[in-house]
Amino acid sequence: MALMLVDGRVDLASFERAPRRDVIAVAERMTWQPMKDHGFPQRFAARIEVETIEGTRTAEVAQVLGAPDRQVTRDRVLDKFSANADRRYEPAKVEAIASAILGIGTASDVRALTAMLGA
Repeated sequence: MALMLVDGRVDLASFERAPRRDVIAVAERMTWQPMKDHGFPQRFAARIEVETIEGTRTAEVAQVLGAPDRQVTRDRVLDKFSANADRRYEPAKVEAIASAILGIGTASDVRALTAMLGA
C-alpha cells in the first residue's frame, strides 16, 4: 500500500529496488483492521481510509478487480503481461508468446509455446 501511495503504481521493479526511506515512512504510519461487512465469501469488498491534514478520505469497492462481476479487460491483462515479459524477452517474442497464449484454446498442441518460453 505504501508503494502505491508514494509511487502511484506497484510492479515487479518496485520490489527490486532497495527499500526507500520515503516508502518506509509511509508504511510505518499505516494501520489496518478487517472490514466487518466485507461479504466474504460471496464478495471481496475493500475499503481504505486515509487521514490527511484536510480530513479523512474514504474509497470503497464492493468487489475486487478480477472477480467475475468486475472483470479485467483483455487490454489490461495484455499490458500487464507485456510489462512483465518485456523484462525477459524481446518485444517481438513477447507478442508471439501472447498470441500463442491467446490461441491456446484452439491449438492442436502447445510445443511451439513451450519452445518459446524455454528459449
